[in-house]
Amino acid sequence: MILEELRLFTSSLPDQWAFYTNTLGMKGQREGSQSFSLQAGATRLVFAEREGQPYYHFAFNIPPYQYEPALEWLKQRAPILRDGDAELIDFSNWNAYAMYFHDPAGNIVEFIARRDLAHRAEAPFSAASILSVSEIGLPVRNVRESFEFLHRKSGLPFYSGNCDNFCAAGDPQGLFIIVDPRNKQWYPTEMAARSFPLTLTFREREQSYVLTLEKEQLWVRKA
Repeated sequence: MILEELRLFTSSLPDQWAFYTNTLGMKGQREGSQSFSLQAGATRLVFAEREGQPYYHFAFNIPPYQYEPALEWLKQRAPILRDGDAELIDFSNWNAYAMYFHDPAGNIVEFIARRDLAHRAEAPFSAASILSVSEIGLPVRNVRESFEFLHRKSGLPFYSGNCDNFCAAGDPQGLFIIVDPRNKQWYPTEMAARSFPLTLTFREREQSYVLTLEKEQLWVRKA
């Protein structure tokens, strides 16, 4: 599954622009006074202004074997969120290493290096090394029903989880992290997995779909 575009909301638009374009060095484009877009590899990431201090969990895929230089690069630009003393998290069951940080809006952002991806990087790690947005958290009313709805609408496969309060749907290129906001926190923080509106476009089996999350409910249609 490929995340083609992800549109999130923020009440910290100027700070978000400065962080992603200046601090991280991602290519950005202003879209009027109330939104801007970033090119994150294969994904167009959009932040639009909205009150209410929304925050999300999302992840960027990075080259599979650049997790150590990526961590050193990131530590020069943002505080790393730790699990105990660990800055680099070994997700052996997903064959991946990950690191986490906050952006100015309080989003829980992840760099994840998935060794199942066939990608070889030649250049030193930088923002240009980002391959795509690879995960987005979807806090919903019913995890199992939401996964079954997505599978029925788009054929999106099951990846991991118990489907009671957590389910990852998709594949190593792109995953929806479907959670129950009543009993889930965004790892590795103690921040509740609250549900805020978002819109995204994803491609599965050569067909693109538009997904909307609003009030813990998902809607999907063909693009």
